[in-house]
Amino acid sequence: MTVSNKSDHPDSLRAAAEALCAKEEVGRAKHSDAQSGGDEQPRPVKALLHSLQVHQIELEMQNDTLRRKQLELETSRNRYVDLYDFAPVGYLTLNSKELISDVNLTATKLLGVTRKQLLKRRLAAFVATEHLGRWHRYFMRALQHVEPSNIELVFQHGDSSAHYIRLDCRSMETEGEPTVRIALTDISEQKQLQEALKQRVDEVEKSRQSMLFMLEDLNASKDQIERGKKEWEATFDAVKHPIFLHDSEGKIVRANRVYAKKAGMPLAQCIGRLFWKVFPKTESRPEYCNPDAMSSVPVAEGVEITDGDLCYMVYMHPIFDENNVSQFSIHVMEDITRRKLNSHELKRRSMLLSASLQGAIQALSNAVEIRDPYTAGHQKGVSKLAVALARQMHLDADRICGIELGALIHDIGKVAIPAEILCKPGKLSSLECRLIKEHPEVGIGILKVIDFPWPVAEIAHQHHERLDGSGYPQGLKAEAICLEARIVAVADVVEAMLSHRPYHDALSLEAVMDEISRNSGKLYDPAVAGACLAVFAGGFQL
Repeated sequence: MTVSNKSDHPDSLRAAAEALCAKEEVGRAKHSDAQSGGDEQPRPVKALLHSLQVHQIELEMQNDTLRRKQLELETSRNRYVDLYDFAPVGYLTLNSKELISDVNLTATKLLGVTRKQLLKRRLAAFVATEHLGRWHRYFMRALQHVEPSNIELVFQHGDSSAHYIRLDCRSMETEGEPTVRIALTDISEQKQLQEALKQRVDEVEKSRQSMLFMLEDLNASKDQIERGKKEWEATFDAVKHPIFLHDSEGKIVRANRVYAKKAGMPLAQCIGRLFWKVFPKTESRPEYCNPDAMSSVPVAEGVEITDGDLCYMVYMHPIFDENNVSQFSIHVMEDITRRKLNSHELKRRSMLLSASLQGAIQALSNAVEIRDPYTAGHQKGVSKLAVALARQMHLDADRICGIELGALIHDIGKVAIPAEILCKPGKLSSLECRLIKEHPEVGIGILKVIDFPWPVAEIAHQHHERLDGSGYPQGLKAEAICLEARIVAVADVVEAMLSHRPYHDALSLEAVMDEISRNSGKLYDPAVAGACLAVFAGGFQL
């Protein structure tokens, strides 16, 4: 029997059962009269049967109500579980020992682990090491206070990434034991946005304060607006450089008095005009301030422009509205005319110093060759060939200049050798040879006190070193010898072999090239030797 009732109150339930029973008894009485001819049961029995029937109906109605309540309860429970598991925040329940006793699905996703990996574990296992102290202190306080409280901590996600999570906690008792219910909210993105915003605010705050002073109080009184306007103009006028502010069309909105003076017109006449028609004047809007440039970041490096004999460095700073649309742009024009003139003067003086240095080196070279008439012109020839080799090797112009000057005085150490040894036509004794071999050491001793921008002293010291370490005075090998010295070494050998000396005749070009080719990679740098062969194959002449 299925019975539905409008009320589950016991009195209402009893009355409904009575009414239903009376209805059924009327039906049974008619049926009984038709069969028995009107015999009736004794009154006590009839009353007892009636009471039992009412009680049975009442029990069936209660059972029906119970089943309905159980179904409603099950439906509510399932809805609660769904709401609990798929809530937008994570939920945890911790006992007094900080062990996790319950967790929803959202919390497992926030921490990057499964429900099984979370249950019966301490939440501290997922808290970043640097925040453990704060967590333990907070948990102990949370156990002792009923009112809600929150804290922000860094948690270690299951994929090893760090997440900022806010914990909203409330303590309660479950089966007589203190527990803490925790709601977890991932605020990592919020933290990142806050940090990015803070950095951005710090970067632009100083430049924005003076320009946005008037705009912050548009609804203020006329006196406040006027005072702000005057302070803003005073700030502009206090800057010694020309400054102007223009809108997206290029029309001047504000300018300081220095700008008006440069433009040669009253400040009021500058306002509302296209800035390239005022100062500095150009045929059209400058490329550095086109609409695309106005929508980009400030031109921090500046743009150099000229106005007649004057030169300016222009720094442009776009100003954006709340929709990130560029509405204005402020230009600061720094007069760099004097700086440019000073730069030109410095360059001119540098060229003079360079010319003086080259002249001094040429004089030193001449001084060496005057003492040795047999080798007069040797250093010039070596320098000429060394420059040709360096160019063949595609070295840069500054390095070639250093090689040229270094080669001109590579034998400067010979000034310490007696002239009679330098000019001796016959074979030198072993003592005289040792004296001759000391000239690289003497050379670096002379040149090391001069701060050359090139390895001139090293060239004088290393031009007799050989790739295999058989040279002198240090017996250096391979890369230990600077490239400039390896180039001069080949040029020195070739020039000497092609030139007549009292102690040997000039060799043929073929013999000299054969010497260079045979000892390439052994005595001489292969790249330099290859350049030498290529240079002479191209028709080079000393």
